[in-house]
Amino acid sequence: MKLNNSKNVVGLGAVALISMAMSGPASAVDFTASATVQNALTITNTADMNLGTVFATKAMAGKYSYMTLAADGTMGSSAGSASVTLLGLGGQSAATGTVAVGTTTPFTLTLPAAELTTAGNVEGTGEVAAAITALKALTDQVEVRITDPATARFQLVNFTVGAVTSGTAATDCAAAITGTATPVCTLTPDFGATSVGFGIGATIVTDVNSSGAGDRDAYQAAAYSGTFTVTASY
Repeated sequence: MKLNNSKNVVGLGAVALISMAMSGPASAVDFTASATVQNALTITNTADMNLGTVFATKAMAGKYSYMTLAADGTMGSSAGSASVTLLGLGGQSAATGTVAVGTTTPFTLTLPAAELTTAGNVEGTGEVAAAITALKALTDQVEVRITDPATARFQLVNFTVGAVTSGTAATDCAAAITGTATPVCTLTPDFGATSVGFGIGATIVTDVNSSGAGDRDAYQAAAYSGTFTVTASY
């Protein structure tokens, strides 16, 4: 009988030791909370706008011609005054860019405000006074030019957005004439998209600021260039 009691004591002692090990003191640890604030979307220039090879010889103060480069890179036919020759000879391409996204939340692209109202829109004859006055009065002009201030230059107006990939564009993106101070285009990313791609087009117009006395009334055979800014934001 003593041997049996001894075994029982050993068994109870082992259980008691295990129970004490499982009910030890509580422990605590601190965690850090952090956040990164991003006030602007990341927009990337994947290709600059190329207006290609353009045939132009002169500009006039009261007449102009123009062509429209679509957001998919196609160039429209020349229109405007028969007195001002402007021809696209090929090699053009739209500007393209991407915006990094993580949700399907729509975002906007703010385009250059070099847009004409309907009343002052570039039109078929290139000689309507209202359109010429509007072109001269643009406060946010996007000029494509060379450094010589006496040489005629081109203006880019009525910017558009299209050829969107991994997203959809609202109707305001293709509306070349809005008459607003800050033209915007709304894009909605597709589900699961990590970036949205798009093309940018614009209308190229001959110089209407010629003095008619040798100042800004002739184009030179040279490489012309200019810059414009596009901003992406929620």
